[in-house]
Amino acid sequence: MDLYGKNQLQRYTELTSRIRELSSPQLSELDDAERYRETLVSNFARIGELARLNRDILQSFYYPMLQSEDPLSPESIEAMRAFSGMLIDAYSMENLDLPIVYLQSKRLLKDAEQKQDLALIIRALDDLVISSYTMMHMTCRLAPTYTICYEYRDIGLEAARRILTWLEPERFEQLPDDETKEIVLINARYICTLFERGDAYGDEKINAEDLAVLERALSLSENPFYRQHAPTYDWTYHNFRTLEYICSLNAFGNVRGFGDTQLQRICDCAKALERLFTREERTLSAYGARSTIDLLCVRAQYYAKEISVEEYKTRLLAISATADPQDFSFHSTMIHFFVPLEYLIVLNKKRLKAAEETALASFYTQMIAYLHRMPKQGSLTFILTFLADIMQHFIEVPEGPDFETLCLEIMAALHPQTYVHTLNVADFSACLTTHLVRLHPELFFDCTGCSTEAQVRQKSAELRSFVYHAALMHDIGKLFIIEHILTYERDLFSQEFDIIRTHPAFGADLLERFNHLRPYADMARGHHRFFNGQGGYPENFDIDKSPYKTLIAILTCADCLDAATDTVGRSYKKAKTLDQFLEEMRAESGTRYAPYMVELMERPEVQKDIRALLQVTREQNYRNTYHVLESVFRKTS
Repeated sequence: MDLYGKNQLQRYTELTSRIRELSSPQLSELDDAERYRETLVSNFARIGELARLNRDILQSFYYPMLQSEDPLSPESIEAMRAFSGMLIDAYSMENLDLPIVYLQSKRLLKDAEQKQDLALIIRALDDLVISSYTMMHMTCRLAPTYTICYEYRDIGLEAARRILTWLEPERFEQLPDDETKEIVLINARYICTLFERGDAYGDEKINAEDLAVLERALSLSENPFYRQHAPTYDWTYHNFRTLEYICSLNAFGNVRGFGDTQLQRICDCAKALERLFTREERTLSAYGARSTIDLLCVRAQYYAKEISVEEYKTRLLAISATADPQDFSFHSTMIHFFVPLEYLIVLNKKRLKAAEETALASFYTQMIAYLHRMPKQGSLTFILTFLADIMQHFIEVPEGPDFETLCLEIMAALHPQTYVHTLNVADFSACLTTHLVRLHPELFFDCTGCSTEAQVRQKSAELRSFVYHAALMHDIGKLFIIEHILTYERDLFSQEFDIIRTHPAFGADLLERFNHLRPYADMARGHHRFFNGQGGYPENFDIDKSPYKTLIAILTCADCLDAATDTVGRSYKKAKTLDQFLEEMRAESGTRYAPYMVELMERPEVQKDIRALLQVTREQNYRNTYHVLESVFRKTS
């Protein structure tokens, strides 16, 4: 690879980073709602230009190199590995374009195996382990709706196990250089990350293997053979990171089900971690923080039954109090999201105390504020994983936000464009509901339980409110696939489209956790399903069997209307006019769209109201988004 090629890869990284910055304007640089709206419109026009440049780099230079059967030059290999380093942070799991890194790691391994170069093979296997783990971590929050995370896990495990065959002393001696030896030693501990989340929760055999692997990794530092044959290896860091991995085994409420004896061993390791960090704090502070060490230790003590649940909760609150709301480092982020999750998990949800309700309300408020203020430049993979678990365990309390408000606040913070889309769809849905109730009240018998048209008309306001709030929740499943929605810089891979198609089912599953939101679940699940049941997704959802089929038809129309007519955050193609969208509806009447929705949209009085929403209310929703973001931002400045 020549200098031009290296510059192209560097350029792709710079453009991708700039695209992420432009997609979420900094409120500190804006002073009113209209300027925010204008900035978003301007930014997305610029994003379209930058994305075209990135697509040109990929299509004309990068993809041909990945697909080529020709051997890679040493310069190309180093440039590609440097490119991976620019796109992904293996420790924080944040990335600018993980699927590209994953594809590249497979290409590098293929090249190394063709050359039968041991050093290159081990380096390439290591790259594949890292990218497979991060892909697993990015997709595991969608399981069991979408189980590709297990495929990534298995690919990573196979690569790591191949590396570890070289850990045996007689083979370790044959390794060609110190870097290759260090990769093998690192994977002796790093392989454990591929066990951490998957479909085998509670599997005693896997848990025992995971703990044994880490204890073996820990013992390597005491073995004179490895000390002698890896003289440049940082054994202090090795022990620190291995102990940290051990202390993470009981995460998420010990969901994996480690037994009492294993939990006590984890607790012993937590104490060893604390001693090591105290002794080597000057060196290890670059890799860890006292607050996270305290968190790992107190959690280990709780699950080893050395402290009571009340003491655990008290100490979690104390750790939370040390969090700096202006610190967006990896360790600070962990405290801001991991502590609330641990607190939620151990609460008795049926008998909350007043102090616990107050603590939860404070956690939610601080978490939302932190999300609003943090830089939006990477993929947020690490945070999204914790958010998924927090939302699964969420408890509504009087002083805090309800689940709907929490979801909308998170959406506004992480992806303002989806938040605006949600507001638009809610307004369109409410408008269409009012008109449809007036013209065809008989279509609402199933969802209202009414038997006469007069009864339905009497419930018009109630139906309008129901549809409005259901529409606000229709896209909450997108909160857990933000990485793929953020991929403005290139065309999506087919697998990424598959992941995006999980959002209706995932959102519906979340809504079904709450009695008062459960009626919205079918609407979230069905808004991308075709009216005739022959297209769209998810394929296993039968709209005809849902009492909310008319409301789903309304939501589908409103969702497609906004997607077709708005360019900001949705598409870089020219927006369609309302008339062009109506042409599309006519062409797909009876297939994608309900015939009665097409008929409704043809009516002059309906078009008049929709045009007003398109021209006035949509712009106001951008301003409203600014006010939501600004209110949080100013409070925490």
